[in-house]
Amino acid sequence: SLHIAYGLKDYHGDAILRRDTDTPPRVLYIAGEGVSGFQTRIKAWQAAHAETIAGLPEPTGFRLVPRAANFLKPQDVENLYSAVVAFAQTWDFIVIDTVSRSIAGQDENTQEVMSTFVDVSTR
Repeated sequence: SLHIAYGLKDYHGDAILRRDTDTPPRVLYIAGEGVSGFQTRIKAWQAAHAETIAGLPEPTGFRLVPRAANFLKPQDVENLYSAVVAFAQTWDFIVIDTVSRSIAGQDENTQEVMSTFVDVSTR
């Protein structure tokens, strides 16, 4: 997600394609777990890619939602949707970390649960 947020052209040799190259990339990261260490993870990524990102501006389109939303509870979905819309109108990339936390108490290996998750998350 940081590769995209920084506007890098590839990820391990695979091209990162964007529809709109005139605006900074917009990345939404929904962190359902590990939020307390998230800034450390960002700093570690920046250190590991220091040479690649040298001279690039800090990403302005990276947003973090620091809690899980249960995608199987309509009120959680509405609250998340409102927050997402408030951040920006469009996103280049949305990360849901983790799907398991977003369907708490359900079996992520069942077709019914995952179909509902996909339907809700592609709203």
